[in-house]
Amino acid sequence: MSQNRTGSCLMKKFLFPLLLIFFSEKVFSMTIKGFYITKSGDTVYTEFIIPEDFPVVTNFIKIIKDGKRTRLRSTEIKSFTMVGTRSQYTFTTFEQDNRHFFQEIVKGKLSLYNVYQRNIINQTANKIPVMVKNDEILYLSGINKRKVVATLVEDCKEIFDKINDIKWFETIPYLEIAKGYNACMDAVGP
Repeated sequence: MSQNRTGSCLMKKFLFPLLLIFFSEKVFSMTIKGFYITKSGDTVYTEFIIPEDFPVVTNFIKIIKDGKRTRLRSTEIKSFTMVGTRSQYTFTTFEQDNRHFFQEIVKGKLSLYNVYQRNIINQTANKIPVMVKNDEILYLSGINKRKVVATLVEDCKEIFDKINDIKWFETIPYLEIAKGYNACMDAVGP
């Protein structure tokens, strides 16, 4: 009889948290409207399930399709855009790297993205800035970031000179660099 009671207690201990997790995801998950672009270029309007730690999106995003939850993987689509009331979030993939989604920050002749990678041990997310110029993807995570970025903007003297100021670059102003470079190139013309 005590074995039965112990088994029942153990089952309650494990079953309750599992049910709680299952129902909390079903009841408390938030959705946002948007669309994704298929590999063939078609636009599909859908509802996205907002990840708990948004904007962290690694290699898949959950959507509601035909009333059911499903996943879209970075290898299956070109991009997706979530459209909120005050902002819009676009994530894309590249032919050269479709292992994960790239969050678009600035799009232009020099584009800036963020890539998120999960630490498999503690599930925290690491944000890696990425710059793209002429279809070349450069991950800015490591040594010589200043040197790498300088080579990207060497055709814009104003930004190039700023990057060579080590104190200015220590703040790692990637957003300012991308916007400044694009403005510089727009002023020069095609």
